[in-house]
This record gives sequence, structure tokens and C-alpha cells, in this order.
Amino acid sequence: MGLTLILLLWFLIFLVGSFLRPEGSESFVLGPGFLLYKSERLKGFIHLLSHKGRRFWHFLSEVALLVSVGGIFLALGLFSINAFRLVTQPRLAVGIAPVIPGITIPVDLFLLAFLPIAVIAIFIHEFSHGITALIEKISIKSAGFAIFLFFLGGFVEPDDQDLAAARPRSQMKVYAAGSFANLFVAICLMILLLPIPFYLALSPAYESPNGVLILGLRSGGPAEQAGLQVGDVITAINGIPVKNEKEFSDLYFRNKPNSTVVLEIPNHGVLEIKSDRYGFLGIGYMTYYAPRGWASKLGFSSNGPFRARQTLFLTQMLNFIIALVNLLPIPFLDGHKLMRAFFDGTLGEGKGKVWIWILAILSLFLLLFNMAFTFINADLLGL
Repeated sequence: MGLTLILLLWFLIFLVGSFLRPEGSESFVLGPGFLLYKSERLKGFIHLLSHKGRRFWHFLSEVALLVSVGGIFLALGLFSINAFRLVTQPRLAVGIAPVIPGITIPVDLFLLAFLPIAVIAIFIHEFSHGITALIEKISIKSAGFAIFLFFLGGFVEPDDQDLAAARPRSQMKVYAAGSFANLFVAICLMILLLPIPFYLALSPAYESPNGVLILGLRSGGPAEQAGLQVGDVITAINGIPVKNEKEFSDLYFRNKPNSTVVLEIPNHGVLEIKSDRYGFLGIGYMTYYAPRGWASKLGFSSNGPFRARQTLFLTQMLNFIIALVNLLPIPFLDGHKLMRAFFDGTLGEGKGKVWIWILAILSLFLLLFNMAFTFINADLLGL
């Protein structure tokens, strides 16, 4: 259903765009499944950014180069480990599949969460390419907004002749910039999601942690049968007070199968619940933060920190995935261009073709292998 709607939408875009496109316009490009709008204002904005703090951008481009070269081997290593786990221990592996609304991801989740975050991540990636190109005295041919199939984003197109004439090291910096920017964002968000930074960010609107909030209940699980509800707050387990999810988890995972677990919940009192055969109660939870008085009046809820954390986590993971996939030395991806420039600079132009293609074939095999075994193990991976 979702795929049908997207195909219908593209048919309408192509039909309307064909009639409305100004004749002879080079700023508006429309084709089957893609739409480009080249913006001089956006191009000028990238020029403006590159002129501010040039020393900083130069330093950052050097760091990006080192990190991205190492990131290529990190990406190969992580995909290799995941491929091994998909075969030997599928439950410990990460599912890898293309994003197809209505097939691999629900349409509503794609539109409301994935797509907006992906747009931001892509803009960060492309802007970084553009700024680094200008720092390395490589002109930008165009910049603008793009729609490709069901993805929205931006693009920056360096001048091909300037890029080809640039030193291999300059080329490497340009190719490394995008993935490094996404990695940098992912690391910053990972730090922000740590308990102390996360609470400090919430503290203007929320009180100190005071228990764990129940976010979900397994249908037919012990907690649901005992009458617990989503939104209940657990303040103690087995007589021991808990302030956050770490304290709760440390005690919760000590429960033995079919044992009695005592929970203290303000609106239920003290409840004794028998755990299942794995020692679990069938609950999803996170640290409880009560909204401050003024925040509560403005509509802030106890679910707010959960939504914020989920959004930040999705943004972190999406930036990390975009960086890693782009660093794979597969043709048309940044990793392939980066390795080509690296071998041209170290072995001489065109002399590293054999090594480049070995890495390309290995990378493509790992990516397709991960996707194939994700499909085979879909049930075990919960997909």
C-alpha cells in the first residue's frame, strides 16, 4: 500500500512538473524518480560558511581525513562481524535492509520520524562536502534540494574539472568530509544521551529522576495480568528504592524464573508479581522524570523525555549508519572515491586499480551478504 502511494505520488509530481517547468530552465531538473532544484542562495550560503573560520575548517578537514580513512576499515570490520553473527548467532546481529516505506518500515514511522531526521543528516553530509571543497579551492558548480524516490535532502556538486585537477590529498579531504560530519553528530548525540548530560538537558523542565516509568507491557505478561498500566511509576523493587533505570535494571535482572517480585507503585501500593520462566515481568521502562509545575501547565508530560530520547537515539543511529555505509569502498560511495584518491597519491595515478576493485568487491559482498541473511533471519531479528 505504501509503495503504491509513493509510485502514484511520483506519477503526479512528474505530470505536474512537466507542465510547470519553465522552458530552458537549468535550475529545475525533473526525471523518473528524481527532482532537483538548484539554488543560488544555498550555494551562496555555503560560500559564506566557508569564509568564516577558515583555520577551523582546515583543521577539521585534516581530522576528518584521518578519521574517515580509519572509518573505512571500521566499516569493513563491523559489517564482517555482523555477517558472522547473522550466520552463527542471529539474535546478537543487527538487521540490515534497504529503507522501503510500507515494506521494511511502516509508512507513518517513515514520514513522521525517519524522513525528517534523514533530511537533516543528508544536509549535514552534503554541506560538509561543499565547505571542504571551497576550503581546498575547488569551486562548487551547484547546490540545492533534491527528491530521489522517497528521500528528501540536499546536494552539493563540486566542479568536476577542479576536483580532478586538485591534489589527491585535497580530493581525499572533500570525500572524507561528509561521513566525518555524520560521525561527529552521532558521537555528540551519544554523549548527550548519557544519563548525566541527558538529565542536565531536561532539568529546566523536569525534576530529578525518581523511579522508572512503564512505557509498555507485553500482552498477557505477568505485569499486565497483575493490573499494571502504561504510565505507572515504579519507585522500589523487592524493598529497595530505585531512582533510575540503571538501578532498577541491576535488581530486575537478578530475578529468578517463576519467582515473586515485589514492586512499589504509588498509585497501586505494593504489588507481588510472579515472574515468567525467564525471570521477567514483561515491561518496557525508562527513568521517570516528573515535569516541573510550569512545564506541566504548558503540556509537558512524563512521556516527553522518552520521546526526546527516542528521537535523539534515532538521529544518532541514522547519522552513524549513513557515515558507515558511505565509507564502504563501493563504486559511487565516498569510501570508493577516498581510496581511489589515496592510491593515486601513494602509488601513482591509476596504479591502485587492482586494490580498489578488491576492496569494492569485498565491500559489496559484505553488504549484500548482510542484507540476504537479514531477510533469512527476519523472524529471529524481530523484523
